[in-house]
Amino acid sequence: MNWQWSDYSDLDDSLSNEISQLRNQSSSIEDNFSDKFDKISIHLLGFKNSRLVAYGRLIPPNDHYVDLYISKIVVDTNFRNMGYGNLLMQQLLSKSKELYPETLVKLSSLEQTVKFYKKFGFQEDELRVDEKGKKHHIMKNNG
Repeated sequence: MNWQWSDYSDLDDSLSNEISQLRNQSSSIEDNFSDKFDKISIHLLGFKNSRLVAYGRLIPPNDHYVDLYISKIVVDTNFRNMGYGNLLMQQLLSKSKELYPETLVKLSSLEQTVKFYKKFGFQEDELRVDEKGKKHHIMKNNG
């Protein structure tokens, strides 16, 4: 797996489209790349044989979030259960600690992925329910 960190301004239209397609694999709503958080985030792209197969972003503390957020974590459905999710999380957490060593790290998890994030030291902090009734566990990692 080859990893690439990128700022929003470094991503061309072709790569932005690939990111959108990958993010849509894990979302029940259409996820077009270029929301307000994409523009301020640091993006991690994982390539296998030049194909984008893993993605996540770090949203730095801002007017909306006091803490650092790991967001849009996804591995291509054809590459799941091969350890790439673990590698992705290791990369995201390592960069989080490098850039924001004193900042609490949070993420939002669906019910089926809570156990996965607990392996990386995340603990459930609060539960939110979206407009479709889907539960989102806000999880925190104190490092």
